[in-house]
Amino acid sequence: MKSNKKSTLHGHKFILAAASPWFRDTFLSGIKESTENEVKIRGVDPNIFKLIFDFSYGKDIYIKDSTHSVNILKVADRLQFEDIKVYTFSCLRGQLDESNIFDIWQASDLYSCGETRISCEEFLKDCYADIFEPPGWPAASNDYALKAITVDGLKGRIDERIFYKAALARRDISVQKMINLLKTKEKKCKKKVAKALPGTSTLEGAKNTKEKGRKKNEYKAETATATETETETETETETETEPEPDTDTETEIEAEIEAEAGSLEGLEYIRWEEYVKKKLDDIHKHFEVMISTIRFHQMDIKYLADTVEKDDDVMQIPGIKDIIFEAYRHKAFLGKRQVSKKYQSRSIKSN
Repeated sequence: MKSNKKSTLHGHKFILAAASPWFRDTFLSGIKESTENEVKIRGVDPNIFKLIFDFSYGKDIYIKDSTHSVNILKVADRLQFEDIKVYTFSCLRGQLDESNIFDIWQASDLYSCGETRISCEEFLKDCYADIFEPPGWPAASNDYALKAITVDGLKGRIDERIFYKAALARRDISVQKMINLLKTKEKKCKKKVAKALPGTSTLEGAKNTKEKGRKKNEYKAETATATETETETETETETETEPEPDTDTETEIEAEIEAEAGSLEGLEYIRWEEYVKKKLDDIHKHFEVMISTIRFHQMDIKYLADTVEKDDDVMQIPGIKDIIFEAYRHKAFLGKRQVSKKYQSRSIKSN
């Protein structure tokens, strides 16, 4: 949260010191702010701080939504306003839904609110079928996505396909996002630097540019000669002028500059390609981890055979064939054969 806004608030030291250990230490530390009547706080949105300031004076404040709440928490935690943190978390628990559960869950861990964390975990267990949807699910951090997809202690009959499809959807959305990002970057590249993109010779582009420049300068030279001849017939006075620059040299320089610009743009694009490739690798690794947590033995045999085993991306994951085999074996023994603890039914509460 960055802001270039500036604002001045007038308050009382004893009220701020009572509300915030940060202000108390500032006023009692012996530094410049402790002897002056001004405290400068950088990197804080004035509108957010105004809410915290008003709350410290006992005024009612309006919190718009969960995003607004999280922004307040960031500032309140930094400046150690504990009372408004408690109030804001109570608001977040009331705002909790499938679109913001991951942001609130992460905030509860980051700012140490156990009550809110428990609320998120209980909401997940009650509404797990609804949280694996955009925008919240694709935007969730990898850590919290794994926490969600490995949830235990669910009630009633569990449809494991929901978790499997959630892993696939998260992977597909993330991959498409990176592809779109690369396409957008590619469109922004100018036509003149297309020669610098991978698979095209920048040197060849420079030669073509040089040849065009040479022909253009030849035409200019011919035109200049004709004009000079006509001028000499009209006047007898000659004026010595500075020699014309070497047009071939100018053309070469222009071609080199254009080629260099193309190379730099091409290099930037290549870096983007490398960035996207790395992100795609990270997405695939995360996908492998998610798939390895799926309780395949809770799926029916037909779905395993007709859907899971026909997905090449899934079946290429290291160790997945052993997991699928264990699921089939579990089915063959009518569920009487014990499976690994991490693959036990989600309806069994983990210790």
